Amino acid sequence: MRLALTMGRARQTIQTATAVARSRTRAQPPSTRRVQTPRKITAASGRYVGSLERVTAKGVPVKLDLYQAIDDGIQDSWVVHLVEAHTANGPAGYLKISFIPQTAMDRWYPDAFTWQARHGGSGWDWILRDFIDKADSEWSRAEVILALKTCDHWPYFYQSPEWKEQCEKTSDAQLRATWQERRQDLSTEYERAYQEFFDHHLDRPKIDYIRVYDEYDKRPYYRGKRRERKRPLGVNSQHLGIGTVMYETGALWMHKQGLRLYASGLQSESAKGAWAALGANGLVQTIPGSAKKGNKTRQFFDVERLLDERPELDAFVVAS
Repeated sequence: MRLALTMGRARQTIQTATAVARSRTRAQPPSTRRVQTPRKITAASGRYVGSLERVTAKGVPVKLDLYQAIDDGIQDSWVVHLVEAHTANGPAGYLKISFIPQTAMDRWYPDAFTWQARHGGSGWDWILRDFIDKADSEWSRAEVILALKTCDHWPYFYQSPEWKEQCEKTSDAQLRATWQERRQDLSTEYERAYQEFFDHHLDRPKIDYIRVYDEYDKRPYYRGKRRERKRPLGVNSQHLGIGTVMYETGALWMHKQGLRLYASGLQSESAKGAWAALGANGLVQTIPGSAKKGNKTRQFFDVERLLDERPELDAFVVAS
């Protein structure tokens, strides 16, 4: 009985001490909290562009580090840029921007057929990916037959018992000519979807993800990469204006490259609220969608309006 009482009192003491420590941490002003420097620094991901110093609307100094083309696990044509936010207390948040640049579009998606083969969703794309990088003229006879079979062009070859014999009697030239016809049919079939994809992603950077850390975050970005922590950050950086500063910085960065920063098509409630607040300040432009063309309504950050009101910001971000 005494042992149980002793353990219960010890547990209560620990919980009380923990609650007091958390309340003290939250009560400290941003400028007096201890800076939390990562213990292990890994190699940077992507190309470091530079850093800039900003002060939020609530008076919190923020250092923003810019990384271009980070390794975010996205393959093929996508490019992901990163804006890291740091305060005197350590990592405070990040903003990811993703899009397909013209050079990557030309390399990965030169036409509707290649786009569908890489993009997926047709049922035959995953097979053709194995040799889609080669020109059709370099395909082997077996690859041409596989492409025709996969794309279901010759039903009499693959539905009748004699298809193998018929296939063997067909010359290489006829096989390739038939494949070219089928490829053109596929390009025509997927042309509209390809153009919609083209219009939506080509040189149109969008918000991929934004996060302002709270005291429970354990995987902050540092030097362009995520870092696993044994303990949470212990500092709440939300509701200090850091998200707005990251939006502005990302938009200014893209503006220096002649691009607009678009809102994500899938937004959390907090992101919707943030863009609504930006719109209330006149910093959001809307492009109406078209049901006929299949285009959705899109929003982008109006950097011109921002610079009209605060021209000093034009010097913050360098082109890259």
